[in-house]
Amino acid sequence: MANVTADLVVNKNLFAKGTVDVYNVPNGKVIKQILDGGIVGTVYSWVSPNGEIWWMFYNTYGIPYYVKHDSNKLSLRELPAILKQIEDKQITEEISQKGALNYYLQKYLPWIAGAVVIAIAFPAIYKNIKK
Repeated sequence: MANVTADLVVNKNLFAKGTVDVYNVPNGKVIKQILDGGIVGTVYSWVSPNGEIWWMFYNTYGIPYYVKHDSNKLSLRELPAILKQIEDKQITEEISQKGALNYYLQKYLPWIAGAVVIAIAFPAIYKNIKK
């Protein structure tokens, strides 16, 4: 499975799965809790003190708040689209590295060869079964 990096989550909405604590600063004071299914907010940025990821949001008054990353408590509904974007980027890089013809031959040649074998062998097998 592709790795989703923090920069791909920026400008996406996170939702609560269970109760999520909201902090004034990373590892600071809990200022509120968001209940299951509630919107945590649109990710503005992230910080990574001590190797932990903290998502940064702004409230309607322009005051930042933070939520610690926990995949068991946060839901990213745009995840399938992000994974598709990563896959498309990997395919594009592979095509530019190998060349389009080489890439598509490596990908589809086994299927083409199998279809040719079946097309050649099927009439003979069918003829023998019919006898």
